[in-house]
Amino acid sequence: MTLTLTVSERTARGKKNKNVRTGGEMPAIVYGPKTEPHAISIRQNDFEKIFREAGESTVIALAGLGKDIDVIIHDVDY
Repeated sequence: MTLTLTVSERTARGKKNKNVRTGGEMPAIVYGPKTEPHAISIRQNDFEKIFREAGESTVIALAGLGKDIDVIIHDVDY
């Protein structure tokens, strides 16, 4: 069973992320050795649900970036 999380590309950087957060979304970065870093935003409720279910050791598919990207949650900063 693969968990899927819908994300969107984010253009706001730095202090402008406050606008992302007030809209019920959270900023995130997708990075790895075979991909360029992507700044994304995720619906906070969707992320919390997936994180409770998956934790930091389950592969999650990110949809919404053109093609699905398989990721593992590396770090969460509150």
